[in-house]
Amino acid sequence: MWRRDRTGPERGEHRAFGKKIEIMSSRDHYLRLILVEDEANDGKEIVNLLRSGGCPVLVERVENATDMKRLLEEDEWDMVMARLPHEQFRPMDVLAETVRSGQDLSFLVLTDQSDEYGNEVMELLRAGARGIVSTYSPEHFRLVVGRELQDLEARRAQRYFTQRYFDSERRVRELLESSRDAIAYVKDGVYTYANQAYLKRFGFAGLWELQGELLLETIAEEDRNKVKSSLRNLTEEGPESGEGELRVQARNTDGRHFDTTMELRPATLGGEPCVQITIREQSHSKELEERVRRLKNIDPITGLFNRQYFLRRLNAEVKRAREGKTKGALLYIEIDNFKKVQEQLGVAVSDQLLVDIARVLRRKGNLVQGLSRFYTNIFTAVVRNCNASTVGKIAELLRAMIERHVSEIRGRSIHSTCSIGVTLINESTPSAQEALARASKACAESREAGGNRVTQFVPVVEDMAERKMQTEWVRRIRKALDEGGLRLLFQPIVSLHGEPGEKYEVLLRMSEDGQDVSPAEFIPVAHEIGLLPEVERWVIAHAIRALAERQGKGLNTKLFVKLSEDSVGDESLLLWIGQQLRRLGVDGDGLVFEIREECALDHLGVVTKLVNGLRKLGCGVALDRFGVAPNAIMLQKRLRVPYLKIDGSLITTLDENPESRERVQRINQIARETGGATIAQFVESANSLSLLWQAGVNYIQGYFVQEPSASMQYDFTGEAS
Repeated sequence: MWRRDRTGPERGEHRAFGKKIEIMSSRDHYLRLILVEDEANDGKEIVNLLRSGGCPVLVERVENATDMKRLLEEDEWDMVMARLPHEQFRPMDVLAETVRSGQDLSFLVLTDQSDEYGNEVMELLRAGARGIVSTYSPEHFRLVVGRELQDLEARRAQRYFTQRYFDSERRVRELLESSRDAIAYVKDGVYTYANQAYLKRFGFAGLWELQGELLLETIAEEDRNKVKSSLRNLTEEGPESGEGELRVQARNTDGRHFDTTMELRPATLGGEPCVQITIREQSHSKELEERVRRLKNIDPITGLFNRQYFLRRLNAEVKRAREGKTKGALLYIEIDNFKKVQEQLGVAVSDQLLVDIARVLRRKGNLVQGLSRFYTNIFTAVVRNCNASTVGKIAELLRAMIERHVSEIRGRSIHSTCSIGVTLINESTPSAQEALARASKACAESREAGGNRVTQFVPVVEDMAERKMQTEWVRRIRKALDEGGLRLLFQPIVSLHGEPGEKYEVLLRMSEDGQDVSPAEFIPVAHEIGLLPEVERWVIAHAIRALAERQGKGLNTKLFVKLSEDSVGDESLLLWIGQQLRRLGVDGDGLVFEIREECALDHLGVVTKLVNGLRKLGCGVALDRFGVAPNAIMLQKRLRVPYLKIDGSLITTLDENPESRERVQRINQIARETGGATIAQFVESANSLSLLWQAGVNYIQGYFVQEPSASMQYDFTGEAS
């Protein structure tokens, strides 16, 4: 048996379908290949073909079944190539050994004489071979190998997420069955599931007897209208209007009535929206209550506390510090280059990397409190009773632990580093949000300095500079608002399927002395100094004026306007929008308000109320940067907005990342199921158009279509292709 050491380009590049994909380092990703060759071929030609195509490879060459069986038992592999003909180890026997191993890997037939062995090739393809390759056709060889690698990663990711889904469903069912509360789920007024406590309460012999039964059949006749009204409110008007307790007379299977209190609330089961009914057991276990409460606070991927829990914890810490009862610090830990890992190795691998890093951080759980996964690749924690020196040492310890650790995931060795921002929490800390902003800013300084370092926020120096800068920005933005320094630009949103009407996204620009100020510069500052809601009202008012002009000309125009988290929380916004529409006689159907996915998830109750209010005004809603969060699909099933603007990271990686393509297809599917349409942002070239078309995307937007313009003059009668 001949073994080839790991080989690959010096910078660790990988090509699939002829496209270069950079990976973290030359040690992180290899094609793990078993090569069945005869004595005349030592396999070097295969290695050179792969290497010249930019594919690092780890090869084991075998000549008999014994060696191959041992390899398959000892390690995991990506691909088997079997030479045809091979006198000692026939390809059909190689394929049989591969199948018996139970590993999911690609099997390719390697032959330079396909015409002569046509019958054998066909038999191998029928038996499960994935394709045929030849060293005489290097380009075809590399394309087939690249395709197989992408298909393999897609299959593995699908199994990973399928298993996670079923594990989650199983845990939910186990929790429900262990509950002494009677719990049932109803869809369209019909029972779909109930736990044993519910079945016993109503006298059903089993779930089979309850499924398909009408909910109202288990309610006394005089209370049925009350229950129907609550169900209707939950379905039509959102959760705020329908949640609460209903005191009713229930009816069991033998016709007897009994008084009970039902709690009705919206829920999902098996990915489908439904209504959960809970009848509390007054003597239920305090231990079970605590278990349910803790589950609500846990991040499902890492097992650490989640963002919502940490925000509550941080608010409490800041409150105690302002009262002089304690002092401490906030750690803001960001994994460096995580987006690159996610794009190149896939979501499944990046999730496992987070789990592994969380395990590393837990080792020092005695030094920090409330360790949480705050965002995709960001962890946060509080350190109690410490000064700047102590927290600096703790942060440096955590940074070094992550740097030294090597994550072994699916045969890959992944080295990670992190950027850490630190801020003290004491009597002078204004709020939890300000503490987060300070720690985040310090973390950004670490990241911009190259990462893998700790930066502490210095409040005296920073606050003085910040106050001076904020005073100047207030003057500049106020001048732009009052003296015509703001203007609107419009970028067309074009249908891929010839839908009628014209759509534009409204963009804001600020000018000073004839020079443009980048929105990336003044919008964050406007948020910090509290002027962003006023700026956004200026945008909305001028967008409505533009709509009035378009509608006056008989044009069917829709304008998409962004709403920040500041405006989403403004309780007077709905009333003000209604007044502006009525004042100019504008049909609200021409306005679509964009709300970021992250904002909607963090403030679901507020956003639900806002979406319902905008619907009453006739306005549309779009979820912006959609599809990145794990519970994005649940969000759309809850809100059912008419437009989903797919996150740009999925669009820009569409042609090289099968997981991005699958995610986009799933987003389009859920849009169709909920009566919505999808918009692909950041379309910069024609390369991705065919993929977007195949995925079923409805609209595209980006510089490939047209850059933003001061006028709305795009010709929507043409095609986007």
